[in-house]
Amino acid sequence: MTSIPLILPLKASEAAALADLVYQQVEDRRLTDDLRHRFAARVPALELKTFAPFPGSLQQDPIHPSTYYIAVDTRGGETAQPLLLRIARESSPASGLFPGSMLIGRMRTSGGREVVINAIPFAAADHSDVSTFAEKVDRAFLPRPQGSQPAISVSDRNPEAAFGDFRAILKAAQVNLASLECPYHTGLWAAIRAGWREGYNLGAGPIVAAEYTKFTIEASSQTLPAVVELHDHITKLKAGQDSWKQFDFELSLAGSETPATAEELRFCLDWLKTRGRPPQLVEPNLGRDRHRLAELGEVARHFNAILSVRARGDEQEAELEEIGRATGGRFNYKVSGRNADLRWIASCLLGTSIS
Repeated sequence: MTSIPLILPLKASEAAALADLVYQQVEDRRLTDDLRHRFAARVPALELKTFAPFPGSLQQDPIHPSTYYIAVDTRGGETAQPLLLRIARESSPASGLFPGSMLIGRMRTSGGREVVINAIPFAAADHSDVSTFAEKVDRAFLPRPQGSQPAISVSDRNPEAAFGDFRAILKAAQVNLASLECPYHTGLWAAIRAGWREGYNLGAGPIVAAEYTKFTIEASSQTLPAVVELHDHITKLKAGQDSWKQFDFELSLAGSETPATAEELRFCLDWLKTRGRPPQLVEPNLGRDRHRLAELGEVARHFNAILSVRARGDEQEAELEEIGRATGGRFNYKVSGRNADLRWIASCLLGTSIS
């Protein structure tokens, strides 16, 4: 822990006010999402000027239950500075989880509690601190495989905003469609700040690293042996980590020069299944004419695989509704772009109004 700097990133008095509210609302109670929501409703009354907290991130220390962590953004500078506050009773031992923390102050709150507050760098680029929080403080934020569940896979978009849409979809339709394709720590950081503990898949794209939970392997019917080799390589990588050794394997045939046929798809899926590497997802080349969608969806279901469909960006409501029907509700809809309306897309795919 470092000494108090000459210029603090936030007001110590405001940090103390937040700490007081944490202990008033949360201490000696089971910390649930409902309790976090009630805590969030009280935060505006503090009229914080120098930082903004993310109430959904609030979590207890795994060893010292009277110590809490919460993500915040500082205010007042040219750019916001993301931090993780550690709020502890003055009698609590110092934490060894975040050795590079900054002391904000030792103080007495208006409620008479003596507290020690530290700030930890917590931007998406602070890989070690983000990983430590997810792996050692609150493992509910770690990504997990999608399995047989439908999803909207989002890339090239603010993942924090995406989680906001996924929450609205979950609330309205009772379906978790959360899936991201982005750098690992960016997705993890966004989930923490959004308070998203409901689970999400995190795809690696062309990257092969053990932390991810979905791997897309591009191939054709002629290169399937290479798919087996890469699948086995990923399996070995995943075996060395302490969480989610299972992963989703997506076979992508989207690079084919011609639209996929049911026969080609059936051949590829059967070839991999007989060799013990069945993909959980498959993305055929659908082309612009998607009249084969129902037939391909039937083949995918026969092999217990989810059909991946890549958005063009100009789909109409009727086409999205057809994707939902043709896949039997087992879709992995791939969306790219900052302006994609995830709630409207989900409404069409699921046949449920989502606002």
